Amino acid sequence: MKLSAIAAASLLAILLAGCGDQKRIDELEGQLKKAKEDIVSMSDMIQSTKFEDEFLKEIHESNSYKTFPSKPSIAGYDLARETLAGQHIITERVWGGNKVNEPLVEVIAPLYWLEDRWPDRMSKTGLMVDDGLWWCRDVAVATRLAMSTSLKREDVDRFNLAISRAASQCVIALSKPR
Repeated sequence: MKLSAIAAASLLAILLAGCGDQKRIDELEGQLKKAKEDIVSMSDMIQSTKFEDEFLKEIHESNSYKTFPSKPSIAGYDLARETLAGQHIITERVWGGNKVNEPLVEVIAPLYWLEDRWPDRMSKTGLMVDDGLWWCRDVAVATRLAMSTSLKREDVDRFNLAISRAASQCVIALSKPR
């Protein structure tokens, strides 16, 4: 699972944290414990059927989703529509002036969920998805990275170009006549 990579990276940081700097090791162990708790919380939310049903309903009712017609005969097309609409909903939550009480639950977990719905790119199913539609998955990935970075109060400008490009390419792929 992708979330376990966070825990592995944190553990590696603890192991490499300056031989004998006990204060720093204790600090990193605390961060690891918090990261593990966050991972469990996010995993529980992602696996929640209620969350999926409510979020999918919100996605299907959104204008972003309705902008593009359904094309179930095209592998990955409807998933791409849902991903782009979900990303719009989440960015509206954050930048639309709404208060986000639990960013991990209300922002990061749904973005992980949007990303995790996609098949592995090189799998049999993934290879059937049109190359252009993968930009829609990339929108969710870039947005998740930007949001995670902004929660840590780090510079997020580097992600804005990636999000804009992925979103533009996603819209182009969805608009392409087939």
